[in-house]
Amino acid sequence: MRVLNRRTLLDLFSIFLIISSSDGLRLEECNSQPLGMASGAIEDSQITASSSFDKQSVGPQNARLHTELASGAWCPKPQIHSSSYEYLQISLNGTHLITGVETQGRYGNGTGKEFPSEYMIEYQRPGTDLWIRYRNRTGQNHMTGNFDTTTAVMCHLDPPIVASKIRIVPHSKQTRTVCLRAELHGCNYKDGLLWYTTVPEGSRIGDQDFRDHIFEDTGMYAETGTKRGLGILSDGFVAVASPFEENAINGAWIGWNKHHTGGAVNLLFEFDQIRNFSEVTLAAYGHRMDSIDVIFSQDGNTFPLSSQISSLDKDRLLSNSSAKRYDLRIPLHKRMAKKVRITLKFSSDWLFLTEVHFSSALYNDVTSYNIGDISEDGHGKNAIAILGLTVLFVILSAILCSILCLRRNRPKSHKAGIYDQPIKRDLIITHVGNKPTCNIFPTHSYLGQSAVFGAGNLYSSDKTTSTSVSSKSSSSNKHSPPNWSDFHFPPPPHTSGEERIYAEPCMTLPLLPSQKQNISTPKSAKHTSTTVRQPAKTKNANEDSVHYAAANIFSDSYGFDKIPKFSFANLQIGGDLGEGKFTVIRDCIMPNGYRAAYKSVKDKNNMHARYFFRKLN
Repeated sequence: MRVLNRRTLLDLFSIFLIISSSDGLRLEECNSQPLGMASGAIEDSQITASSSFDKQSVGPQNARLHTELASGAWCPKPQIHSSSYEYLQISLNGTHLITGVETQGRYGNGTGKEFPSEYMIEYQRPGTDLWIRYRNRTGQNHMTGNFDTTTAVMCHLDPPIVASKIRIVPHSKQTRTVCLRAELHGCNYKDGLLWYTTVPEGSRIGDQDFRDHIFEDTGMYAETGTKRGLGILSDGFVAVASPFEENAINGAWIGWNKHHTGGAVNLLFEFDQIRNFSEVTLAAYGHRMDSIDVIFSQDGNTFPLSSQISSLDKDRLLSNSSAKRYDLRIPLHKRMAKKVRITLKFSSDWLFLTEVHFSSALYNDVTSYNIGDISEDGHGKNAIAILGLTVLFVILSAILCSILCLRRNRPKSHKAGIYDQPIKRDLIITHVGNKPTCNIFPTHSYLGQSAVFGAGNLYSSDKTTSTSVSSKSSSSNKHSPPNWSDFHFPPPPHTSGEERIYAEPCMTLPLLPSQKQNISTPKSAKHTSTTVRQPAKTKNANEDSVHYAAANIFSDSYGFDKIPKFSFANLQIGGDLGEGKFTVIRDCIMPNGYRAAYKSVKDKNNMHARYFFRKLN
């Protein structure tokens, strides 16, 4: 029960890493289909040739089965004979298992007479630039072709071809013109096995020859000097009959004799990339083997002993039964490797194999953890820890994503800034004779609705000691408008003592001397010019008395259109008379010689100042 739990955890953990799986080469699982010559799935750029009689009319792009394009087929430039080498090449997208080749002659709408009577097949796999000449199970390399220009002839390949590129090489014993159309049949190759080697290659004793007769003639050799290729152990055919029967299929078994091999055989399997192996199945015949050692290499050069799996066949020690056909399954515990080496040891006279199947899976390239370090004998805790960390990571990621989504969907809070607060308008604090007063002045809109308003000018007598317009908070660094709590208002002045006159001043009127002067409105005054109002005649008073600014009261019939206006360019600006928080009042001389008070904004970049000044004017 303990072992079962560990295996279950290993299988669950492998789900996070496996992206595709394969159970070895099984022909019944290959749904052989046309690969795209007739349908156009194979593009013209994937079809090339050694030569063409005319590239446009009989070029390789016209070599599509059951299709009449241009002149109807591909025709090589020279005529074909027994020693010629002209080919039609088809490059596939990825490695495929080719199970058949179908050919057809050139019909050419009834004008064609050329067809291939026989041809050869060459192919290429990833990992080499060499072209391999195909040979079937009977050892023949010339495939039977066509006998007319219209009939399509299928050639089933036994064994099938594992390749990414195919060449069809027409052949003829007599010199003749040959044209052909073709289609390839097969499926995607998912096993990943590219080459294997056997040491030794097989045994031949007298008339008994059990060498690998269909092994590819690749011209490639391993470090041990043995040939590399594919053959009986990977052709997808599993023999059932005894290899000693007379009607046994040729090229179905590879056998090793104990006296020839010393009772030990080494098999090396090379794959296209690093894979995750779950088990290997050996289809064998004979007595049970003594032991099996499987060792793995990820880099293709070193085989660490820590990855080795050893299996002792206990049934072999307990049984004295006769030779028979059997399958031997060896768990590989998710080992990760690009090369796998299997060492078989036997004590009987012969050992036969007809097929070797690997159950494997491709790894995600970003996975760096080596599952080969996990096995049933003591490493189950690693699997539990890794599985727990993986689940924890997934949960934390889900929580983090939920928090981010909630924060993104939350409505933004309105932050009230200093510019969102209402600005207190029409407020001015004045100091006249060092006696502060606070007044609320109406805006222009209010003046327009008032029954009466003042049209005179604010002025003071020459005896006024000092006149300034300031704010209590003008010296502070606050950026917000003054608050009512910022001011400390003095009690109203008593009427005893000096005679004083109070009036509601208009902020648009300048402070002028108490002189009666007539001012005419210049014709050149523009709409944007500065507005100046004529001073009104004030009540005579004692020279020692202090006069507060006063304004004459007129009726509604007196409008603003009679107020004289002067261009700013015609004014002569003098020294400062007083200042407030946002504005400053300066002495100025008008074009006709009159003196007036000119008010302007201290800081033109201050929004509150511009707003305050615009409302008052």
